[in-house]
Amino acid sequence: MIAARKGILACAMLLTLAACSAPSGGSSAPPEDTSSPAPTTSPFTSPKMSITYEIEGAFHTVSTELTTQGCTEKLFWAEAPESRNASLLLNKESVTGKSPQISAAILADNFVTFIGFGVPEFSEGESASRAVVVEAPGTAMVSPAPAGENPGLSKIDQSEGVSVPATVTVTVDCLR
Repeated sequence: MIAARKGILACAMLLTLAACSAPSGGSSAPPEDTSSPAPTTSPFTSPKMSITYEIEGAFHTVSTELTTQGCTEKLFWAEAPESRNASLLLNKESVTGKSPQISAAILADNFVTFIGFGVPEFSEGESASRAVVVEAPGTAMVSPAPAGENPGLSKIDQSEGVSVPATVTVTVDCLR
């Protein structure tokens, strides 16, 4: 329980940092998408997330399995192995009048953080609730991955990152 709370706290700190790290002259909050809704059928059958972004006309996707998950009345949260490779916060409801906010981070060949908005689709199973978001629009900050051992997501320098349009697709469970 204590480890889970520490994980939530670390995740929240990381995602707060990601939301504040837009390059100068840019907006720290992505505009809400008003185009037609994204598909709601997840390509994932187990807890997983992917972030797709475009740099100089080329699309890139980073993905990870989500191994540690939980929820509260207001949000779903998840982390990847040892809480050091990825994190996710998915609000269940809007607090601003916009669609619920989604914050995600994945460390792969690059360090990619995502802030966006999307309306989760919820389903109830025998042992878990599931939230699915497909291709929610937002903004990614793509930064070089640190050399050597991962210092922890909240400690990765994003000062050399570039802000680009992105989408996130997530399937996450809340075990009962």
